[in-house]
Amino acid sequence: KLVDGSSKYEGRVEVCVDGAWYTVCDDNYDSDATAVICNQLFSTETLSSSAYYGSARFGQGTGYGILLVSSCSGSEGKLVNCTLNKNAYCGHYEDIGIRCYVHSSCTNGDIHLVNGSSDREGRVEVCIDNTWTAVSENQWDYRETRVVCRQLNLPYQWAVPLIGSYFGRGEALVDIYSTYCSGQENSLLDCSYTISRTSTSLTYFASRPVAGVECNGNTTSVPECEEGEVRMV
Repeated sequence: KLVDGSSKYEGRVEVCVDGAWYTVCDDNYDSDATAVICNQLFSTETLSSSAYYGSARFGQGTGYGILLVSSCSGSEGKLVNCTLNKNAYCGHYEDIGIRCYVHSSCTNGDIHLVNGSSDREGRVEVCIDNTWTAVSENQWDYRETRVVCRQLNLPYQWAVPLIGSYFGRGEALVDIYSTYCSGQENSLLDCSYTISRTSTSLTYFASRPVAGVECNGNTTSVPECEEGEVRMV
C-alpha cells in the first residue's frame, strides 16, 4: 500500500510480510522495484511511468519492520517476489516513497488549467504522447504564460506566471522543463523546451514545483516588451 500521499497514486511504500506491515529502505532501491509496485497496485490501469524518492519523502513509518530490496528485475508480479532482506540496517528516515503515473486519454498538444478558482487560472498541463504532463517552473515567466492563455483563447496581455506549485502539485507527470517562448507562439509546444522521461529526470522532477498561470488583459495584441524590461541592442 501507499501511505500519506496526496492521492492514491503516491505515498510511502508499505508491504505486508509475515502478517506485519514493513516499510522499504531507500538503500539499493531502484526504478525496477518501483515498476513492480505500481503494476501490483494498479494492474487494471494503464501506467505511463513512475518515480521514486528516498529520505522519507512521505513521512516516516512506525515499528521496526524495514525491508531492503536486494534484487528486483522489474518483471515480478509482486514486490515480495523480489529478493528482500528483513534484517536491513536502515532507519525510518530512509523510508522509500513512490509515485505511479497513469495514462490518460488526450490529444497531443492540448493544454488545460487545473485546480484554479476560475477557468482563467490554474496549474498548466500539456498533453504529450496522449498523457497529461505538468510543466516545471524552471524558466517559467510572462512569455510562456501569454502563449498558454492565447492557446486557450483567454485574455493574455498581462498573463501572470505563478510558480512554486501555486495551484498544487497534482498527479501529472512532470517531463517538460526549461521552456522558452518568445511570447508570439500560438501553442506552448511551438516554443523551445526540453523533455525527458529517463528514470533519473522523472525522480528529480517528481517532487519539484510546477508552473501555473493567471490569464488577464485582452486578446487583441501582445506588447513587444514587459514594463521595466531592459535590453542592449
